[in-house]
Amino acid sequence: MGAALGGVTVGLGGSTLLALTDAVSFVLAAAILTLVRDTGATPRTPSTLAIREWAAGMRLAWRTRDLRVVLLFVVVTGVGEAVMGTLFAPFVRDVLGGTAEAYGLILSVQAAGGIAGGLAAAAVAHRFPPRRLLGWGARRPSARWTWPCSGTRWRSRRSGWPSCSWRSWACRAR
Repeated sequence: MGAALGGVTVGLGGSTLLALTDAVSFVLAAAILTLVRDTGATPRTPSTLAIREWAAGMRLAWRTRDLRVVLLFVVVTGVGEAVMGTLFAPFVRDVLGGTAEAYGLILSVQAAGGIAGGLAAAAVAHRFPPRRLLGWGARRPSARWTWPCSGTRWRSRRSGWPSCSWRSWACRAR
C-alpha cells in the first residue's frame, strides 16, 4: 500500500482495516495475474544446477576484490536495514511519540529522499571514482543515524557534517 497510505489506513481504522485493505490488494493482484497468458512450457533445470551456479557466483565474488567489497557492503547494509525496518515503528511511537500517520509520513519522506538522493548521485557520479562514491555513501548515513540521542549536536571530526542533529531534535521535541 505504501507507507503514507498505510499510516493513514491504520489511523482511520486501526490494524484491522489495514489487514483487510492489504488482503483486498492481494486478491486484486491475484485476479490480475489470472489475465497473464502462459505457454505452459516449463524450462527443465534441476535445482542442483541452480545451487551450483549460485555457489560458483559466490566463489567468484569472494575471489574478486571489487565484487567482494560490494557483496560485503550489501550484506552489512541489508542487515542494518532489516534491524531498522523492524525497530523503526517502535522508535517512532515510543521515542518520538509519533502516531501511525507520523510513521507513514516519515517513511514516505525517507523514500522521497532516497529517490532524490539517487537522482542527485546519478547526475554527479561521473565526476568521482566508484570507490570514493561507495565510501562516501557508506559513511554518511551511518555517521548520522547511529550515534545515541544525547541532546547535543555532535559533529564528525573528519567531515564537519552534523551527524546527530535530527536525533537530538527528535529527543528534545519529545
